[in-house]
Amino acid sequence: MKTIPIIRSYFFAVAFIFLSEASWCADSENPLLGRWLIQRAGMHDATKLLMKIEWEFTDDKVIVRDITNKEEVSRNSYKVDLTKAPKWITVTVVDIVTEVRPGIFRIVGDELHLKQEVEGGARPTVFPQNGYTVMKRQKIKEEGQQAAL
Repeated sequence: MKTIPIIRSYFFAVAFIFLSEASWCADSENPLLGRWLIQRAGMHDATKLLMKIEWEFTDDKVIVRDITNKEEVSRNSYKVDLTKAPKWITVTVVDIVTEVRPGIFRIVGDELHLKQEVEGGARPTVFPQNGYTVMKRQKIKEEGQQAAL
């Protein structure tokens, strides 16, 4: 009758792993929450630029920052529709004029792939090769320390 304690131990180990994994991953209702560092914009390697651009998604805002110069570039509202395939994002940019940017996104590992239509075009339906932005999820350290780049 040693099999019951072994099965019980196995069950607790699996439950522990499942619960601990759920605590560090993105909110299942909004997988965008958190900070993302731009790696590529279209065909351009953003890691070689002099400034680093970060997007932070909160519950209802996307905050764009130039983290090299420690400046907030913009703060805009956004909505997602996770029932669509690919997933939809709509960013509303409020500047001199309000602009609605329909887009699509997908998350692959720790990367966010984003394709937005700027200046009034229709929502994209596919990710063209090298025609979308790639961002990498940033791991936030304890307060007072910088995010890992």
